[in-house]
Amino acid sequence: MTLYSIIAWHILWLTYAVRADPKQSCAVAFDPEEIRVLTALREQQRPRKGPASVPDPPHYHMTLYDAMRTMAKLGGFIGRKSDGEPGIKNLWRGYRR
Repeated sequence: MTLYSIIAWHILWLTYAVRADPKQSCAVAFDPEEIRVLTALREQQRPRKGPASVPDPPHYHMTLYDAMRTMAKLGGFIGRKSDGEPGIKNLWRGYRR
């Protein structure tokens, strides 16, 4: 129960941190290994066609917003324009995965 409480607090804090400042570096919530994994997953999740398929420049640093959406997509969040922001359930499933 204690472990789940800590993880739930981290996910709740993450959602509020993204709302407060989505452009901040994801290093405030994730360690370097997690950032490398999320960056690789973000590249795999990108659409194959259109302007969104342009790769990031080499000096790009993943924002907290990008990291949260990538993690939510692991949990089943589709990420269409009309979907809004990911919810706690998707973040939990992505964090678990």
